[in-house]
Amino acid sequence: MHLGEIIPTQAAALWQAKLLNAEDIGQLALRWLEEGLDEGSPELAAIALNPPSSLHAVGPAFERALAEMGVAPPALEDSVLVALEFYLRAMIEARSPPMVTMTAINELYYNRGEACLTHPNRESGEPLTYMGQELGLEHLYTWFRELQDAADGSTLFYYTDLPRDQQRAKFEEELIREARVLHAHLCATHPEICQPAAFPDGDQIATSQDRHSHR
Repeated sequence: MHLGEIIPTQAAALWQAKLLNAEDIGQLALRWLEEGLDEGSPELAAIALNPPSSLHAVGPAFERALAEMGVAPPALEDSVLVALEFYLRAMIEARSPPMVTMTAINELYYNRGEACLTHPNRESGEPLTYMGQELGLEHLYTWFRELQDAADGSTLFYYTDLPRDQQRAKFEEELIREARVLHAHLCATHPEICQPAAFPDGDQIATSQDRHSHR
């Protein structure tokens, strides 16, 4: 996962959601030190100058560094939504390949705790039927599964009139489109954690209800 844009408050959220490894922390510490984001933290400087070999060794030091930088650890539920916003925006802005980003979102989903986000096409309180509904990810999972099936040669169910390589391209387009829908909804419902996504000029966001299924 591309970590180049992560600022300390976002990193604290990813850490709370158990989504950073020792290498990630070492890279972040070095970049923040180089960019002057370290707030004079001795712990961060020590991490940057001595790349950590294990998460067990660096975890407490990273928490102390965040505290020295004035970054309080958010609750897990808040951390999950901050991380989800970051990942969705990374996919939308093409800072990471769709499958790489969706794999990170999938890991986030399994570490979500009690975090909850309802997809804009679903009524609050409806029974949970599909994978990912707890975080509004059900439409993204449709295309994530198709991309997984395309990779391992399994039967595909959408865009069956196209050659397999073109199917895969369509699945990625649909995945990114759904990421835009969910990111817009997340920003509307939680504006305090969102940053605007950089959309291509003239591009339009379409919901699942606006398109044909191409089965």
